[in-house]
Order: sequence, then C-alpha cells, then structure tokens
Amino acid sequence: MIKAVLFDLDGTVIDSEQLWFACNKQFLEEHGIHPEPEQLYKTIGGSMDLTYRVLYSFFEEGTMTMSRMRSEYDAMFEGKIIRFREYLDPDVKDLLEYLKDAGIKTAVASASSLPYIEDVLDQCGIRDKFDLIVSGDAFDRNKPAPDVYTVTAERLGIPKEDCLVAEDSEIGIRAGKNAGMFTAGVKGFGNQDLSEADLSFPNLRELKEWIHYELKKDSLVRLEENGKEIILIPTAHVSKNSAMFARAVMKYENPDSICIELDEDRYKSLTQKKKWEDTDIRSVIKDNKVGYFLVNLLLASYQRRMAGNLGSNTGQEMAEGIKASKERKIPLVLADRSVQTTFTRIWRTMGGKDKFKLLTSLITSIFDDEEISEEDISKLSERGELEAALGEIQAEFPQISKVLVTERDMYLAHKIKNAPGKKVVAVLGAAHTLGIQDWIHKDYSLKELDEVPPKKHTGTIILWGLIVLLAGMIIYTCIKNPEMGKTEIVNWILWHGILSALGCALCLAHPLTILTGFVAAPLSSLSPLLAAGWFAGMTEASLRKPTVKDFETLPEDVNTFKGFFRNKVTKILMVVILSNLGSSAATLFMGIDIVKTFLRLFGG
Repeated sequence: MIKAVLFDLDGTVIDSEQLWFACNKQFLEEHGIHPEPEQLYKTIGGSMDLTYRVLYSFFEEGTMTMSRMRSEYDAMFEGKIIRFREYLDPDVKDLLEYLKDAGIKTAVASASSLPYIEDVLDQCGIRDKFDLIVSGDAFDRNKPAPDVYTVTAERLGIPKEDCLVAEDSEIGIRAGKNAGMFTAGVKGFGNQDLSEADLSFPNLRELKEWIHYELKKDSLVRLEENGKEIILIPTAHVSKNSAMFARAVMKYENPDSICIELDEDRYKSLTQKKKWEDTDIRSVIKDNKVGYFLVNLLLASYQRRMAGNLGSNTGQEMAEGIKASKERKIPLVLADRSVQTTFTRIWRTMGGKDKFKLLTSLITSIFDDEEISEEDISKLSERGELEAALGEIQAEFPQISKVLVTERDMYLAHKIKNAPGKKVVAVLGAAHTLGIQDWIHKDYSLKELDEVPPKKHTGTIILWGLIVLLAGMIIYTCIKNPEMGKTEIVNWILWHGILSALGCALCLAHPLTILTGFVAAPLSSLSPLLAAGWFAGMTEASLRKPTVKDFETLPEDVNTFKGFFRNKVTKILMVVILSNLGSSAATLFMGIDIVKTFLRLFGG
C-alpha cells in the first residue's frame, strides 16, 4: 500500500539536469577541456561533492587543485539568477494535489543542499505542498547510500515498504533500492540507466496514473464466465479520476477486447464532434422527436456542466476505451442498448402520473446548481452508497428502475460475456456493476429487450371521440341557435389562433411563424394526428435556419434562460412546444364552453 511518495529534486521535480550539464560542460571548456557527454552524465543524481570530483578528474595532475577548482566553479554562478520556475515539471503540481487528496504523504529527499532545495521549491511555489524536506548533505553518506531515504521515511512515520521513491537517475534509483523501497524511474535527461527501478515511466503523469491504479484496483469487479476473465471498471461519467483509472486499467490489464457502455448513437456523439451541427432540425420536427431531442440535449448539458465543475469532460472514460482499442488494435464492443429504445420503453410503460413526476424531477435536477466534488463522486461509487441510491430510485420510480437499470444490466451483461477474447475489460457506470455480477451467469435472449412496446392508441381514440363529440355539439348549437353556433366557431378560431400565436411570440419567433401558429391551430386542433407547433416550428426553421455556431454553443446555451431562447435551435424547439401548449389550452377552455352552451340549449 502506497502511503508516501519520496521525490528526488533535480530531474524529477524540476527539469534542471540539462542546465547543470551545460554549466559543467561550459566550465571545462573554459579550461580547454572538451569532454564526451557520457563522461558528464556521471554527475546526474549525485551530490555537489560528486560533481566536484568528476570535474576534477578531467584536469591533468598538477595543473589544478581541488580547492581552486571549487572556487572557480562557484564563482561562475556569482551574480547569476536562475529562474527555477521555468524548469518546473509540468505534471508535478497535478501529481502533488492528487497525492494530497488521496491522503498520501510527500517529501523531497534530494542529494542537494538544503538552502538550494528550499530556494528551488520557493521559486516554484510548491514548498508548502510537501510534508517534509530532507537534504542528503546532512548525512555522512549521500546518494547512492540509502540514508536520505531511510531517514525521510522515519520522520514521516511511514514504513519503508509503504514508501515509493521517484527518481530520474541511476544513482538515485540505487539509493532507493538500497533503502528497501519500491522505486519508480522517471525518464529524464542524460540517457540514464533506470533498469534497476521496479517500474519506469516516461513522465510524472503516467506515474500518477499507475499510483491511482494501485490505490483503486481493489474496486475492480473480477468475474469468470465461460472460461473468460471479465474485469468491470466502475466509473462516474463526469469524473476526471474515472477516466484516468480506466486508462490505467486498460494499460496494465492488457485485455483482448474492450466493452464500453455506449450504443451506436452515443458512440457517434462522442467520436463525431460535429454531430450537433449535422442535425436536421426539420427532420426532428417531422419525425415527432422534439421531446426526445430536447431531453437528450438537457441531460447531455447537465452532465457536461458537472464534468466542467470537476475539470473533466463528460464521457471521457468511454473515450479512453475507444482510444485504447484503436492503439492496441483490439475489438471494441458497444455494449449498451439503443438509448432511443430505452427512452421509448420507459415512456410507453409509464402512467400519466409517473410521467409528470419524471418530468418534474428531470427539470428540477437540470437546473440544480448544487456543486459536487470528486470525493462525492468517489463515495457514490462504493457498493453501499450504490445500493442505497438504486433502492431510492426503485422506490420512487419502479418502472424507470426496471427499464433504465435492470434491463440495461441484462443487456450489458449479455454483450460483455459474449465479447471476443479470453480477457475482457468493460468500462461502465458504477451503478451497473452490481446487477451485471448476477446477470452475467444467466442465459437469456436480447430479443425482448430490444423490442419497443406498441404505442397505446387509447389516448388517440379518446381524443377522436372528444373531437367528434365537440363537433356534434357545435352542429347541434348551430341548428338550434345559429347565432350562438356562429359565436362558438369564431371563438374556437380566435382562442386557438391567439394562444398558439402567443406561444410563438413568447419565443420571440419570426412574425410569419406567429402568423402560421395562428392559422394552423384552429385546424390542427381538430385532428390528434396534427399539431400547430409542427407547422410553426417548420416555418421558424425555414425562416431562421440555425447556424454552425448555434449548434456549437448548444450544450452551453441550454444552461441559461437567456441562452436557451437566444439559440436558434432551442428557440425552434420551444416554438413547437409552446405553440402546441397554447393550442391545447384553447381546446380545453373552448371544450368546457361548448359543453356549457350545449347543456343550456339541450336543457331548454
């Protein structure tokens, strides 16, 4: 278990070895000596005493004394200001912040002098990020002796077997190994031999990934089915650490295939950055998918906003799976069911009351500005928290839980266990790992899960019945009292036209769109197969075609009221919705009025 990371300074925390190499080379050349680079690489990772000894070895006997050489070498730096901030490794701050958040202690254990170490850390603004600073100059034996690392671990109160040493030099690696600690070589300047290190990394970013993998690998769900080793990676779709964990698992587990929790449409959304721009908004209206499109857009925007607050990109862990499959040239399995099938199954199996509750909860959550941290996300991925959260969803929305969670658990499990290869890694939302563990050992077909329940015609039949009934009442009114009948017809036209046009006007639609809503509503309200909003939306889409910029800013614009109605795409969608609402309100109002008039005449 890693409980402390002990850092070398030069070449690890700051990329300064090349600077000191150039200084040493310049010093010797000023004395007419032209060494081979490999001869000066011996100083990398060592103390100043080692540097002095290596430099002195180049002078012929009797031409230079050690004390004189040291004085001349030190004089070369008098009055010079070295801006160490310019040499700070670009990944070090991120690594230190991660280690702090993970509760891992950190220390600098360098062969350099204490004043030099403190000056470097102060200039770089990271001195307070280390729990301890130890200089090898304080010991009789400096690196490659283990003293500096042994004492650092003792002062931190961490056993040596729980310490990780990060070094860039052969000398430093040997010091860490002599201290009995796990040693990570980080490639730096000077073609150093890091073969003695337990592991080697090209940079600190990849060292961070490996540390995260080591800390979190016990959270992986390992299963055996049909002679396959299956590894489930529980992730949060908006977490930066989830993406890093997924990347590390695929690197160190070396799978034969990778499964990701995406269907074909979401895969295209993630990999085709211009998918929004290719959307034909008129087709969305024609196919009666305005609600589906808008819900997808709001959910995507909500996830994107959460990811932005956490400094990540939504779906980044899935993108890592896609990237890994391409780099390793192994199969990628899109393991999830079509999102449209899932949404349709949910909607068509829910009652009116549950639909209202769902829409209310969705709208409330979309505009909820409560912040969530990486720590909160991590806690939600724990088994106990997951079971509690899923239990709440099942109690509140049992039908949604069945379709959205249980059925997809079944679908994912089936796809994963049938993925090619002997070792399969699956990148999943943490909520699905619980159910998959049960379903993966069962046999069943996906045919029923892929079926879309037939649309219920009860509502349409009722609407047709009401329309016929209202029409009959108006005809009866016209026969019994032509003047009153004429008034009802005029009111029907005016109320539907005005309220539908008002819905368009509230969206600041084009005048011709408002006129279309006014004209279409009285007629479209006579048929359940037509809607005033479709005609108004199509008109608005033709008159004010969305630009590329509208689609590019779409996910951000839906987060604000102003942006929602400024963006041409969302404006068209709202024209459809509000125009339809206006027409529906008119139908309700006029329906009541027609019934009252009919009852007065019939009763009289």
